[in-house]
Amino acid sequence: MNSQHDQVIAVDAAVPAEVSELDKRQRREKIYTRAIEGYFQRLRLYTGWPLLLGYFLLPWLNLDGRQAVLFDLPEAYPLVMHSNDSVSLSAADELLER
Repeated sequence: MNSQHDQVIAVDAAVPAEVSELDKRQRREKIYTRAIEGYFQRLRLYTGWPLLLGYFLLPWLNLDGRQAVLFDLPEAYPLVMHSNDSVSLSAADELLER
């Protein structure tokens, strides 16, 4: 057997030293995000916004009275997905990874 599973941890070691109730009116410490800088952040910024604008604006462009860009995903991918299918797919993915 794996020695990792043979180790026994005392219950006292797993319990936090101090457990207290939360006061909903107590002032909480604020969490601030930090600025992210770098090549890939700039690349994401400079390519992301034009792609999003194109995705939302290109279907409104008409050429010769017809829609220039048609995003017809059901025609391209005839697979019908429902909201509960994601659970089945994630379970199948987990089984395939093992």
